[in-house]
Amino acid sequence: MPGNSPAKVPYFNTLLINTMDKTFNRRGFLRASFLGAGSLLVSLTPLKSFSTSNQTGSSTNPISAIDADALYKQAKAYFYKKDYKAAEGIYLQLIEKFPQRVVYYDGYAKVLGAQQKLLEIAELYRVGLNMHEKNPYFMHRLATSLKMLCTGNRKAEKLFVENHGVDNLLVYSAELLLSAIAIKNIKGFMLDLRDIPTLVAIRNEKLSNKGYATIEFPDDLKDKITTTTASIEGKWTQTRASRKEAYPINIDADINKLKNKKRRELFTDQEKLQREAAVKHTRKRRWKKTLSDNIATKNPAQVDKYGLNILSENINDTDTIGKMRKFYLKNGYTERLITLNRYLYSHNDNLSNTLSLASTLINYSKESTSISESNYLLEKIKPYLNTLAPTHIGNYYITKSQIDIKNGKRAVARASLLIGIERFNGFGGIAYTLIEKYASSYTGNNINSGIAILNAICNKIHVRNNDVIWPYVDKHIEQRKEKPLNNQEKIKHLIALSKLQKKAYPAEYNKTLAEIGALKAQI
Repeated sequence: MPGNSPAKVPYFNTLLINTMDKTFNRRGFLRASFLGAGSLLVSLTPLKSFSTSNQTGSSTNPISAIDADALYKQAKAYFYKKDYKAAEGIYLQLIEKFPQRVVYYDGYAKVLGAQQKLLEIAELYRVGLNMHEKNPYFMHRLATSLKMLCTGNRKAEKLFVENHGVDNLLVYSAELLLSAIAIKNIKGFMLDLRDIPTLVAIRNEKLSNKGYATIEFPDDLKDKITTTTASIEGKWTQTRASRKEAYPINIDADINKLKNKKRRELFTDQEKLQREAAVKHTRKRRWKKTLSDNIATKNPAQVDKYGLNILSENINDTDTIGKMRKFYLKNGYTERLITLNRYLYSHNDNLSNTLSLASTLINYSKESTSISESNYLLEKIKPYLNTLAPTHIGNYYITKSQIDIKNGKRAVARASLLIGIERFNGFGGIAYTLIEKYASSYTGNNINSGIAILNAICNKIHVRNNDVIWPYVDKHIEQRKEKPLNNQEKIKHLIALSKLQKKAYPAEYNKTLAEIGALKAQI
């Protein structure tokens, strides 16, 4: 009930640190909470057991630069082996000896992140910034770690606020990044800065939907972020806003670079298999992106190349096969379509590939052997016809009828089509396609028989004869009464009719064209 609903409270309470009756601002709390490198070892919650008492001081056990590099590699190796405790110990030694090297903090942050310790990551970089207040990299790392708190761990976020008196972590993150950019103008800093207003908007939408007060983010700060990051707006839109992947124009060089990229040593077979799968997946995504780009620019040679690259790794990639076939048909590259279907058949002679090759050969091949080859392929399919999908069954009878027509046997072709029509009892879209092919097989003096069938389908005046197809035409028309045609379907039927009218009745042909135009105007 409204009277019992909780009162709205500010999302971030203003938590202040009072010392000698003074309120600390952000810079004040940083200075007041200054910690040395030695204190770091006991300041981070998960590592209190690893104290300075367990280490030998740097004066008695100095770590040289060469030793540090070796230890750093060893720490990374421990991390990849998931031996986080050993990695922690080494990173802490390195940070104590070389507190200015951000790379060691980053390595330790990965160890903490693998253990879901987001608060400790923020504390780690806060300590680093305390010691190096003018270092833009520590500013950047602290800002991004606080962004992670705001998106990944609400409890840790509130704890950081309570511990350090920062009233708005996202505003504070933006201020840190602006300061870092002022010192060192790095594109990565600006991209992360431009993320923040979007992150605030997303958070505010969720808070508003739940009835909580939204996060305050000053307009002047938004304007300053927009101005500061204007130079990378296009890059941010491409990589952050749209999430569209952009690959180099020379995709071959890019793939070769991916293949030869230097990678760390893996320790287990599972990791090796995962890497192999990841590289394969990335390569395929880039090939698919380039395939789509070349389809859009109508570059058939490149469509061949990258489509076959994809199929060489997965011959059953139906998405790629469908895109290539559609592109070839739409643009009239029928020889390429035949080549594609022959390639698929040679690598996998299943019923679908066999039928596709037979169909394209009889429709588009100019070779004298195409009729006999198509007939041979259909004979291979015939014993398994009942196992095919309905669309493939329809295609089988259409292909068989086209072979008969090319052999000059139109009556035999109609008999083949009638068998298919009977299988579907005249119902459905596949039956309509077979009926249309049946009607279109009439030519010369018999063309009126075909026109009458299509006139009946299009609900026009027609003269019936004793053709054996009429009972199925009637069933098809009766079915259409229950499910009326949409305009696209009506246009398809009228186009089929117009092709026959054009040969014998020019006046009727023009009327049908006008009817088609009127329907297109309504779409």
